[in-house]
Amino acid sequence: MTADAKSCLTCNCIPCKYVHMTLNDFLAEKEMTGPQFAARVSASPSTIWRIRQGKTFPGWKTMDAISRVTDGRVTPNDFASISDSSIKAAE
Repeated sequence: MTADAKSCLTCNCIPCKYVHMTLNDFLAEKEMTGPQFAARVSASPSTIWRIRQGKTFPGWKTMDAISRVTDGRVTPNDFASISDSSIKAAE
């Protein structure tokens, strides 16, 4: 496992940096621009830019679209920086 891998909290799969990732990582991997991605999730390019910069948190509709378009690789947990360790600490 690499140091930057995130654990999957949904299905308990083997942690892998290719399972869940940031939106920026996904766009880089797919060689897609922010405006191209914005069109795919029915959001404005400026909204996607603000999300990518961490200046705003996506609303539920946008988070659902992002998760769907990325085939679940970018999830609400990826925006909230939730990890297994933070959940265990809260228990």
